[in-house]
Amino acid sequence: MRWLLSGIVWLILAPFRIIKFILSDILLFGIIGGVLSLIRSFIRIITKILLNPITLLILAGAAAAFVISGEERKNKVKAIVGL
Repeated sequence: MRWLLSGIVWLILAPFRIIKFILSDILLFGIIGGVLSLIRSFIRIITKILLNPITLLILAGAAAAFVISGEERKNKVKAIVGL
């Protein structure tokens, strides 16, 4: 008789267990996976922009101009940047 009662209880609670599984596992892992995918795409975009040869030349030229420039111009650049 006990197995019959436990079977009926299991049948009644089964849809709620499925809903709990869907909400807790699938949605949670979907959100985590979506955030990780978004972060990975941002990292790929940033590395494509920063590792572009033209961008590297511009950054190297700006750094060289800053090093070669006089002290007064360095102070102006630092003031603009906020250092």
